[in-house]
Amino acid sequence: MTKRKHSAYRPSEYYRPLTGSEGLGSDKLTWYYRLEFLEALEHIAPEVLDDLNKACLPVFSASIHDLFTANGVVTSQDGQLQVLRNFTSLERLLESHEECVIAAAFAIRSWMTRWNLGAAWVGGMALRTVRTAVWRPWREPQLLPLERIEPIEHFTLPADALVNTMSLLEKGPFGSLHDAGIPFTADLPSWDPLRQTREDFELEARIAFEAALDKYVSTLTGIADSSGYLPYPNRRVVGERMAWLVMWQVKGLSAGQIAEACGQERRVIERAISEFISLIGLPRRKASKPGRKPKHAIM
Repeated sequence: MTKRKHSAYRPSEYYRPLTGSEGLGSDKLTWYYRLEFLEALEHIAPEVLDDLNKACLPVFSASIHDLFTANGVVTSQDGQLQVLRNFTSLERLLESHEECVIAAAFAIRSWMTRWNLGAAWVGGMALRTVRTAVWRPWREPQLLPLERIEPIEHFTLPADALVNTMSLLEKGPFGSLHDAGIPFTADLPSWDPLRQTREDFELEARIAFEAALDKYVSTLTGIADSSGYLPYPNRRVVGERMAWLVMWQVKGLSAGQIAEACGQERRVIERAISEFISLIGLPRRKASKPGRKPKHAIM
C-alpha cells in the first residue's frame, strides 16, 4: 500500500475556526483529527480496507450496474448523475425501493460494524470510496466492470477535508486563491569574486537569507495569531495517539496491552483514547470481557 502524502493530512500550518452557523461538516480541525485517524487505520490495520475491497466493492459494483441498466442510462453520463443523486449517504440508500441499492448500503453497514467504525462520517467516507472506485465521470468508460476495478488503497476524502477551502476563497490577511498575498523578499548581498572568496560570500548570503526568512515567518505568524487563526496540533503527537486509538477501537486490544507494546503508562493510553475518540466523533466499542483475547493482533 502506498503511503498517502503528508500534505493531504495537514493542509496548512494554521486553520480558520468556523462559527456554529457555518456548520461542523467543514470544520478543519475535526477533519484534521479524522484524517490522522484514517492514516493510522490504513497503516496499522490494512485488513480494514482489504475487507472493504472484498465485502463491499463487488456488491456496490453490481448494484450500480443493475441500477444503470434498469434506468436505461448505461451510456448516458447525465442520466447516471441523476441516478446517483441518492448515493450521498447510507441513509439515503436505505430509503431506496431498489433491492440492489439497499444491499449495497447493508454491505457497508456490516463492514462498519465488523470494525467498530459506527459513525456516519465513516459510512459516508466508505460510500464515497467505493463509488469513486466504480464510477468516475471523467474516466472512459465512466462505469468500470468489476474485473477492471483497481483495489482500493486509500479512502476517498471529501474535498473540504483536503485544503483550507474557505481560506482560499475568502479575502484575508494572506490573500486568496487569486491573490498571492504577502510576498517573501530578502535583501541579499552581491558577490565580487575579485574582493571576496566564494566561501565567505556564501556564508554572508546564507546569514542574510536566514535572517530575512525568520523575520518573514515571524511576521506572518503574528498576523495569523492576531487574526484569530489557530495552529494545527503537533502531528507527531496526534499520529501517536491515533495509532493507540486504532489498536484499541479497531484491533480490539486493551489499554494495558497497548501500554506494554508502546512503553507507556496505561492511564496515558486510556486518557488519549477517551480524548481522541471524542474529537473524531466515533462511538466507543464495547469493552472486551476480562481475559478475552482480541480478534486482531498488533501489526
